[in-house]
Amino acid sequence: MNINLFKLPVYLLAGGRSSRFGQDKARAFAGQQSLLEHVAQQTQSFASSVTVIAAQQDQYLDLGFRTLADRRVNLGPLAGLERSLEDCQTDWLLLGSCDTLGIQTSDLNQLFQASRKGKQAVAWRGHYWEPLWALYHQSLLAEVQTCLASQQLSMQALLNQIATQALPNQSLNWLQINHAEDWQKAQVFLKEASLD
Repeated sequence: MNINLFKLPVYLLAGGRSSRFGQDKARAFAGQQSLLEHVAQQTQSFASSVTVIAAQQDQYLDLGFRTLADRRVNLGPLAGLERSLEDCQTDWLLLGSCDTLGIQTSDLNQLFQASRKGKQAVAWRGHYWEPLWALYHQSLLAEVQTCLASQQLSMQALLNQIATQALPNQSLNWLQINHAEDWQKAQVFLKEASLD
């Protein structure tokens, strides 16, 4: 089964503490937009909706984003996936992060094309899985809840134990923003992108 490229709900995780960055990186501004807005913009050609999963309800409402709070705080991306699956009204969702730039529609289209009946997730894989900017099926919710209840919080372990379609990630050219120096690169990246 292929997913309709234009009707896919996107959930962006923004529940981390941004301790390596020094401030809430989702709110860091480049030009007239926050990083969160820039990241969401990458999804506009295929997202039916964009929802942010954060530490607090409505945390990014002032930026125009519907924001849901993690039900289980400080448990990382797996708790964000749980909240996303609970909220999602479709079979599949795309789980991303608030701090990744350079996501191409062609990258995500490959994920959509790789979706198959019987698979619970579609993710990029090199030496390890890329658990964010991956597709997850509604059927995963109970398994995710079991992992969280037993404090098994590894997204890598989850993707290893479920039916996951793997795509090679050699072609990915994403910019992950974790530190202040990454933000300098991000601003250059966004400036160059605006000139294209």
